[in-house]
Amino acid sequence: MEVVSELPGIIFQYIAEPDGSIRFTYVSGKAEDIWGFSAEDAYKMGGQVLKNIHPDDMQRYRDTIAHSNKEGIAISVPFRVIHSDGRLRWVQANSSPNYLEDGRIMRTGTVIDITESKLTQDNIRASEQEAHTIFRDLDTRIQQFSKTRENLLQALDHLPIGIFIKTVDNRFSYANKFYYSLWGFRSLQQLQQANWDSVRSNIRDWGQITETDRKLVSSGKTATQVDVNIIDNAGNTRYFDVTKCLFQPNNGGEHEILGILFETTHFRSADAERRNYIADLSERNLKLERFSQIISHQLRAPVTTVMAVTNWIAGNLDATDDNGRILLEGLADATKKIDDVVRDLNDVLAPVQAQSVELVRFNDLIEDVQIPLHKETGPDGLEIIHDFSGAAEIHTVPKYLYNLFHHILATNVRQKRKGQKLTIGIKSERYPEGIDVTMRDNGAGVDMNTYGKLTMELFQMYHSQNETDHKGLPASKKQAGILRATIDINSTPGSGTVIHIYLNDLR
Repeated sequence: MEVVSELPGIIFQYIAEPDGSIRFTYVSGKAEDIWGFSAEDAYKMGGQVLKNIHPDDMQRYRDTIAHSNKEGIAISVPFRVIHSDGRLRWVQANSSPNYLEDGRIMRTGTVIDITESKLTQDNIRASEQEAHTIFRDLDTRIQQFSKTRENLLQALDHLPIGIFIKTVDNRFSYANKFYYSLWGFRSLQQLQQANWDSVRSNIRDWGQITETDRKLVSSGKTATQVDVNIIDNAGNTRYFDVTKCLFQPNNGGEHEILGILFETTHFRSADAERRNYIADLSERNLKLERFSQIISHQLRAPVTTVMAVTNWIAGNLDATDDNGRILLEGLADATKKIDDVVRDLNDVLAPVQAQSVELVRFNDLIEDVQIPLHKETGPDGLEIIHDFSGAAEIHTVPKYLYNLFHHILATNVRQKRKGQKLTIGIKSERYPEGIDVTMRDNGAGVDMNTYGKLTMELFQMYHSQNETDHKGLPASKKQAGILRATIDINSTPGSGTVIHIYLNDLR
């Protein structure tokens, strides 16, 4: 069938024996590109092909298959594959079981490479050419199928991805079960006879889809739409990535649109959870650092003063005053114990120096750092503009560099003028001796004559305008020392602040 030749990724079918072994009955020709083994290898190796699954994902994959076999449901599971050439790829496996009379289970499904989709939407667009090539080359794959047209259609209906062929005005010549069931139809015929105007109200991105179809027909270029918002027949909001290209039937009819869509709702949920986790972790880290500041300055300094005063009084006390001496000795002993506790807390809260050096990209760093900052200012209260073309990356200790950038930017946020958006510009330049990262903001600024040059010494505070307001973040000298970083600050009230961070590559 023509549509089979246009499917991307790996199409497979295997039979699982009661003893747990599997035997492939069909594997499409692109298996080696995505998985790392050829179709011929799959026929010979059977279940051994699963050794390419990443060890950390293997158990989750097996559990998902076992659950699917037990419940008789289709599954869609993402996991990592280690290619034979060493590359790490993300794939999406979609399959469903079919129970045979002798107790064996036949699984039919696909494996799609989703590495690019896992990274960024820009990478997804870059894969359009690859998708076009896949659609073009799939015409030769039909020769590999020995089944009848009816069996092929049945196999397509078992795929947990949507496949359709339609005209630009939504006249469908083909749709598999996943696709027409999405809209609540029981057959392709019902979809073809339906009033599509009543269905499109459930597609929030309908205008964008219509425009994309028109451009596809006029340009002939493959089109990809990311996170298309659809309300299914059950009323649930779901998201799909859709790839479409022009399809020319062999009968010479007019061009139609061939599309394939797979669900990305779980990816969006995982990304939202990651951002919430980073924001929560940053907030907890901020509270811990503030507590460290209290221990270092606001508690230890008074304790040291009490110890000094106690020692002075003891040295000048009347030698005959035994009661006074006993009281002072008890006070000195108690104060010494408090000081020991403070020192122990300081050691516990101090950063660990034995950290591995890794490659950090400034773009990724700023994306993560600004998540907790937006939580404090609101989405409309802060704008960070950056240019890292001069130096895009550095080898350093990621956690310490994140903390250092978060400290400084959070302090700048506290210089935000009331009722005005805070804009921070960040630029990097590479020099023979290291990298200079410059940060400029349009905040309220700091009176350097009053507060002195802030050189980020041990637990030194970057104060706000109110002399009694000590909400600034401490920058640990120990962390700056490990990063081999120096910081220079120039600030003027009413004119904002300019900060230079001089970093050394730690390779």
